[in-house]
Amino acid sequence: MALLSVSQNNPINRIDIALKPDNDGAMNTVDDVIARIRRFVLQNNMTKSRFALQCGLQVDVTRKMWDADWNPTVATLRQLEKPIPADFQVSANDPGCPGEKAA
Repeated sequence: MALLSVSQNNPINRIDIALKPDNDGAMNTVDDVIARIRRFVLQNNMTKSRFALQCGLQVDVTRKMWDADWNPTVATLRQLEKPIPADFQVSANDPGCPGEKAA
């Protein structure tokens, strides 16, 4: 999954997000990236704190990651995606994660 990029003209880093396409040309939404991060943590039986530390972040960053309104910055999403292998895929049979909206 491609990492997010953000306009340098935007100091907030939460608006004006330009998403890069995957190798297959599909665009990823912020919700897709968040879902992928959550599922990686669940499938690897990691705690939120352990994952944050593995990403080089403070544990507070992932404190609310299971909340539906979790709103990390683009820079945070980039850091959280670093340890996730490029070939990590979410199973179509995965029941989902806490905080995810029903499809």
